[in-house]
Amino acid sequence: MTHDAEVIIIGSGVAGALAAWKLSQANIKVIVLEAGPYFKDREKHAQKFRIAGASQGIDTPYQFHPEAPKPNANDTSNYYVQTGPEPFKGFYQRIVGGTTWHWMGICPRFLPEDFSLKKHFGVGVNWPLNYQQIEPYYGQAENALGVSGDSTFDAGSDRSTDYPNPPLKQSYLDQVLSQNCDGLLYHDIPLKVSVAPQAKQPWCKGSGSCIPLCPTGAKYEANTHINLAKKHGAAIIAKAVVHRLDEHHGRIRSVRYLDWDGHEHKLTAKYFMLAANAIETPKILLMSKSARYPKGLANRSDMVGRNLMDHPLVISQCLSPVPVYGFRGPIATSSIESFRTGDFRKHFSSYRINIHNNGWASPHVSPYADFKNPVKEFKYGDELQQVLKDRIQRQILIDGAIEQLPNYRNRVSLSRHRSDKFGLPHPEIYYHFTEYEQKGLKDINLCFEAMFTKLQASEILHIPEVLSSGHIMGTCKMGLSAWDSVVLPSGRTHEHKNLYILGSSVFPTSGTANPTLTIAALTLRTTESLIKILRN
Repeated sequence: MTHDAEVIIIGSGVAGALAAWKLSQANIKVIVLEAGPYFKDREKHAQKFRIAGASQGIDTPYQFHPEAPKPNANDTSNYYVQTGPEPFKGFYQRIVGGTTWHWMGICPRFLPEDFSLKKHFGVGVNWPLNYQQIEPYYGQAENALGVSGDSTFDAGSDRSTDYPNPPLKQSYLDQVLSQNCDGLLYHDIPLKVSVAPQAKQPWCKGSGSCIPLCPTGAKYEANTHINLAKKHGAAIIAKAVVHRLDEHHGRIRSVRYLDWDGHEHKLTAKYFMLAANAIETPKILLMSKSARYPKGLANRSDMVGRNLMDHPLVISQCLSPVPVYGFRGPIATSSIESFRTGDFRKHFSSYRINIHNNGWASPHVSPYADFKNPVKEFKYGDELQQVLKDRIQRQILIDGAIEQLPNYRNRVSLSRHRSDKFGLPHPEIYYHFTEYEQKGLKDINLCFEAMFTKLQASEILHIPEVLSSGHIMGTCKMGLSAWDSVVLPSGRTHEHKNLYILGSSVFPTSGTANPTLTIAALTLRTTESLIKILRN
């Protein structure tokens, strides 16, 4: 049988882009399908964010398209049908390059014990692979993404290779926090401010707008590897909304997609790779049900869509007693990795802390409100300038993202009541926090309070709202058994020998680090194994 491609990849974010690049490098015929459009005119879209008012969200540069709907940053219920006690706030972009257009670029590795949470701490589950099995691919991923970092500080994740780029310079604000808080004992663990590994290049101009958009392209974006894949012969089809995979005797035979005019197209391939993120990937599998697979593809275990996870996020702010001169450099150059592991993980969530360089940056708080409030008090001219100078130069904001345990009830399913322009169901989401996460969220604020007290800060505020890190994980769990997981450690689905799943949807647990580097490492590992199969 003649196929349209050897491999069809659905999704063009970091996972889909890296897979397309590696496969096309190996002279394998690849087609990439992306539901959204190409993202062009970087400077024009950056300007949209700069002039956005307080009512606008941090996803302002990215237009909403009814043909490829997505959750809005300010209110995800525009797309999600929320049915749980907690609203799920994770949002993403549906464009060529995916959400790597809209991320901070933070790239730490998972810790070895993140892969064996049940074994070490008696909670969660263990991964079906260990740190040493993935470690070489972490090095490859760091090279592919151009990660800058301090090779002498591994935060507990042993390295066999150095970072490809030297660490970014710490901001003055970070140095002030380090001088005041390094060595502070919390849970008998000494706090340490360290340089955060980031997928940023030395030409970073310090615009402080990594989220929502880098105006200079210094931060890694997946379209880099999409363009490299195209140079090696890969075909990229944008505005291609995949709504079904067709199977024949257990093998995937074709993919069906709608163009933005509503016309259906069908493509065939030897192998298929789903890389559409942890919301859209299970949605496609569930929409592909048939008489033989009434619960959808790869779903004999009823695990497709289950164990939805994020890194729930809390934010605190204060005024330093001395100027710290924020708003210079990327959003963050340093982090605190000290509380990612310890015996406390038996009882509550671990967490990772980012130190922000952009003041109390928010359309609702700073610097807009800093200007508005003094004006209301009739401060003008030199007096207004002095008030702003004093306040803005002393602002500190830090965030903490907690590890969330997998929970069978937290899930993505298909809504029976809401559909998009093409009649495709919206994702329905049930989401809640357990006591484990709630204790972790409380502990972060206590940690922040200890730091601010040591700093002798004033105007301390712990924002009560729990936010999303945008680290959408789970929903297609990796495991050894077809009865309680969706894919094997290789990324291949248990039920369909020519269907692979890429991305954070396969994570059994959420880990203690931002997921992008682990997504990249697993993608390179999976793609390597598929290349061997195709060559043989």
